[in-house]
Amino acid sequence: DAALLDRSATTAVPTPAAFAVKDELTRHMRGFADVVSSLKDRGQSNHISISVLPSWAEIWFPRHLASLFAKIPEIDLRIEGSTKRADLHAGQFDFAVRHIGQPPPAHDGRLLIEDFVAPVCTPDFAERYKLTESTKSMVGVPVAEIEISALGSTTELGDIFDWCREFSIEPPERGPGIMMLKDATGQTMASAGLVIFLTALINAIDEIQSGKLVLPFSSKISKRPYSFWLIWRSEMRLNSVQKAFVDWMEDRAGRDTRVTQQILGWD
Repeated sequence: DAALLDRSATTAVPTPAAFAVKDELTRHMRGFADVVSSLKDRGQSNHISISVLPSWAEIWFPRHLASLFAKIPEIDLRIEGSTKRADLHAGQFDFAVRHIGQPPPAHDGRLLIEDFVAPVCTPDFAERYKLTESTKSMVGVPVAEIEISALGSTTELGDIFDWCREFSIEPPERGPGIMMLKDATGQTMASAGLVIFLTALINAIDEIQSGKLVLPFSSKISKRPYSFWLIWRSEMRLNSVQKAFVDWMEDRAGRDTRVTQQILGWD
């Protein structure tokens, strides 16, 4: 048997064998803590913490929070927007929304929304730069773009140059005119009529429906290979508030999916 601690008269130091199994032990101990917690509160805890991408913290949740508090008025919700992939087994968060192909091992999840992306801008901006379905070049068009290299684990996100290659459009020049931004900021600048911005349609559906933003290239919409998933630890026993929260997330994502399908002309 491998020793996990080197003991002396006054200290106990983890051995290399202990460090080798640290993550697995943490996961199982966290599962044990979940069981004890569920027995203590009999499923009445109303605290929920969730790690999400910045655009979900700044755009998606504000769009839907009124309906959440109407459905679960007792909820105590903490949202953190970050591009870093949260370790749910560390116990800091109950849930996470991530841009992935499927839930990772030792996690359960629900598919929320498939990811479609397209450039958006104001109607005036599209008219000013003569952007239409037949446009073949974006040279000289002011663009806001996410700095993909700064997004850590979300490196599967494509950029405006990938989109241009997909649809055989001459891309804008790389250089000082390309502003490197986080998702919500880029969309805000597009809404102000300053730039065109490649965004996930899920972030822009309200602005597109209202006419504040348009899809100047119409049908040139790209489907990413990853989708937005709500995930949690497999061993976590959901209490009544957590179950209601998962159902609410799925319901609101379904609403956004239907709106996206309308925008795509699939309804």
